[in-house]
Amino acid sequence: MEQETESAGRGDAGRSMHRSTALAALGGALIGALSGLLGSGLGYVQGEKAQNATASARRADIRRTAYVEYATSCHTFDTAVIRLAPMVGVEFDQKERRREVREGLIPAIDRMNRAGMTVRLVGTDRSRTLFTAVEEGWRTVAYKVSGAYGKPVQDLKRFTIEIVEDLKVFQRALNEFLEEVDAEVL
Repeated sequence: MEQETESAGRGDAGRSMHRSTALAALGGALIGALSGLLGSGLGYVQGEKAQNATASARRADIRRTAYVEYATSCHTFDTAVIRLAPMVGVEFDQKERRREVREGLIPAIDRMNRAGMTVRLVGTDRSRTLFTAVEEGWRTVAYKVSGAYGKPVQDLKRFTIEIVEDLKVFQRALNEFLEEVDAEVL
């Protein structure tokens, strides 16, 4: 009987040891699985953050390019207006004035329209609101300058003052727009 008891004791100890080994292996596998799952989750979150940062930087680059193109086109328009504004007097040749409109003002307006369309498409809500004020400013100037010709000498002074004031409004709106979008693209 003693032998049976001894044999049974070894069997219980063997089973207990076998069970402990199985539980340890199962625990190790569980810990490994949880670590892998947490590592995958962390990798996913970090990958998503990197992807969002890359997308945000790309949007800023696109906006920056659009805003620079628009600011450059506004400068070209400003230059065309400054060249054309003095030609509204009767003493200027109508052919010369038409040439200046055709070669200076119209291409500048066309360039601003194209650049403006891009700004509308890529801009934020705030920049679009400010952009509208810039558009109104340059359109006011363009209509006055392109529609004026052959003004009598007494009207030239008033016309010049109006254009200068309209250009100031346009420039203020443009500067406000550029200050706002400057913060967007950095």
